[in-house]
Amino acid sequence: MSWLRCRRTAEFIDKEVGIQLSASKHTLVEGRLRKRLRQLGFNGFKAYLEHVLDNPKGKHERLHLIDAITTNKTDFFREPEHFRYLVEKALPEIEKKRRLVPGGIYLWVIRSHSTDWRMALNR
Repeated sequence: MSWLRCRRTAEFIDKEVGIQLSASKHTLVEGRLRKRLRQLGFNGFKAYLEHVLDNPKGKHERLHLIDAITTNKTDFFREPEHFRYLVEKALPEIEKKRRLVPGGIYLWVIRSHSTDWRMALNR
């Protein structure tokens, strides 16, 4: 993958999901996309990126590109016990050590592919 194609991919990822990939991530980007190219039968990054980023017919593939590049960590805060621990143990410790902004502690937006979910813990 050329430096320019890697840069174009990084700009797309930054625009779509807010992840900034430095030039040092070139190998990561290339490695993660190579499998997808083989799955779809593309013989190079140029053809794949033109299909995904320039061709309206390739719009459906953008989600796959994002999934290939991003690391999806899904094993935390999925079960009620995780939230219970946060509320009963972690937050009281935080409260002891520093003063909180009036109104509670807020968690940032968690983005999924279909909907943005906003969560807040108020105490």
